[in-house]
Amino acid sequence: MSNINLKITGMTCEHCVRAVTKALEGVPG
Repeated sequence: MSNINLKITGMTCEHCVRAVTKALEGVPG
């Protein structure tokens, strides 16, 4: 199993963090 680390910048509110987290959780793998 491999890991990928993504550096995401520019998220200034908790809503942005939740939106990106939810989108990434839907990606297989």
